[in-house]
Amino acid sequence: MTQLHLVGQTVVDADEQPTFETWWLLQLRKVKRDLAKKEWDKLSEDERFAAMIGWVAWRPYYARREWEWIPHPRTWLYNKQWTDELPAELVSSHASHQAFAGPEPGERSKMPDHVKALIAKLKK
Repeated sequence: MTQLHLVGQTVVDADEQPTFETWWLLQLRKVKRDLAKKEWDKLSEDERFAAMIGWVAWRPYYARREWEWIPHPRTWLYNKQWTDELPAELVSSHASHQAFAGPEPGERSKMPDHVKALIAKLKK
């Protein structure tokens, strides 16, 4: 049975909640884990959801960059870089790469399938 709970003004499946461990799994540059965890813990549930979806949107961009241009996870969270505009090459390449705006208040939220698929792939 799916459990629901309220995050901000949004109803969310309990099993859809992003965790730090899952977010860390998605990272390309796994440095300063403890600092990233502290920053993650400061985020609201809504921000954690947005950060997870935002990182998946930005990940293809950073995957093509040189190592030194991939942000540290802690820095990315601290600067709330999921709110940055995506480069045109990502926005036009796939509709799911639009910046995460979140559901309307009171609307049920669900982790997008492309995010779940990437997480499942990386867990193997």
